[in-house]
Amino acid sequence: MKFSILALTTLLAAVSAGKVIQLDFVRTTSSSPIRQKKITLPKGLKVDLAIPVENDLVLYSAKVQVGSPEQEFVVQVDTGSSDLWLYDSSDLCIGGGCKQYGLFNTNASSTFKDILPGKFGISYGDGSYAKGDWAEDTVTIQGVKIPKQQFGLAKNTTATPAILGIGLTGLEAAEKEYNNVPKSLYLNGDIGSYTYSLYLDNLEATQGSILFGGIDKSHFSGPLKTVPLISSYAFWVTLSRLDIKSETRNKTVNALDVPGQVLLDSGTTLTYLPTISYETILQDWGIDIDPDYGAIVPEYKLQKLQDEYLEYNLQGAKIKVSAAQLFAPAYTGDDLNTVAIYPNGQKAYGFLVAPNGNSTEGLILGDSFLRSAYVVYDLPNLQISLAQADYSGGAPQIEPIDPGLNAVPGATPVRDWGAVYSNVPISTSVNYTPTTYTLSPRPYNGSSTD
Repeated sequence: MKFSILALTTLLAAVSAGKVIQLDFVRTTSSSPIRQKKITLPKGLKVDLAIPVENDLVLYSAKVQVGSPEQEFVVQVDTGSSDLWLYDSSDLCIGGGCKQYGLFNTNASSTFKDILPGKFGISYGDGSYAKGDWAEDTVTIQGVKIPKQQFGLAKNTTATPAILGIGLTGLEAAEKEYNNVPKSLYLNGDIGSYTYSLYLDNLEATQGSILFGGIDKSHFSGPLKTVPLISSYAFWVTLSRLDIKSETRNKTVNALDVPGQVLLDSGTTLTYLPTISYETILQDWGIDIDPDYGAIVPEYKLQKLQDEYLEYNLQGAKIKVSAAQLFAPAYTGDDLNTVAIYPNGQKAYGFLVAPNGNSTEGLILGDSFLRSAYVVYDLPNLQISLAQADYSGGAPQIEPIDPGLNAVPGATPVRDWGAVYSNVPISTSVNYTPTTYTLSPRPYNGSSTD
């Protein structure tokens, strides 16, 4: 499957009341390739994640400034990693593509310091990498300056784009743990708590946001439910149940036979589920297969699925993901103006869920899940709070989060905090053979083909 990159660059907006910093995104399109993520599992799990490399997928990026005077860079915002790294102006960027994100001229910054030459290195599951130095300089986020912030300075790379990792410090690539950007914002007193909330908005939206140190009640409906992390260095939680449901039909189809460990990762486009769960969804929704584009549906079938949804149960925190949020136009290669077409002329829509083998360990809830959830990350207390995302808009209702345990406004711990559900056999046998089509390209103007 190949889909468009949705590159989201920041609006210059900040909320300072109550020591909260808001980072807004604007969605644009690009055709830069997305690398395969190298996922670190919770201790004790030894699953080899066979995640396919996909091109032209979703990318959330922001503008940051580094140095004195400031130089501007575009970086991918990633909850699944923890380091900020940039391209050095002397970078040997194998394959090109680095310049568009900004190259750091260290000689032009009076506050730059190279602290660990040759010690920075990070690699990814597709074999791409970034190597160079650990450095420090003044980093500016939405007008807020972080002096002497440590970051990686890549001098030899095959990876694009650069990264603003905002995960837990235990996942940092450095040999010695340091204060990354979110932690520095808190320790410097720029935000009131070592927390942030993530709102990606819906699949068609032009904006999303990260709110450091606070929540925005206009972006979610229903209660915030707090669940524990099962890892001290990444956002792993327990998936207790996964059901296929409908707003108009009285049905519940179980799609998960045993609980699984899932990673909440804004740096991953798709959601990766056990193969049996994936095939159960294909069967229930009648999804087709194309040799090049993978799981697809024609436009008329997508319309029929508008009332269908997946319900994820994370130890009692339930999130509905509508079928409408799980399909995107199947673009052909790097051409964002050409979409794959069925033999009958119907546009093809690709499924934003993929199989991850038969294991329930090491699963990923990527952007195709996170768009339906409002997620609050409480880093020092190793817990997250989730609620259903609200796309209706309205005036912002921003509240700061105080430091301390269970301080997220209105959030309550799930009842079964330390429990996972007993094994529940999948109620329908997976014997579905999807219809296989060979699609053809056609210029895409955003309108229906019939």
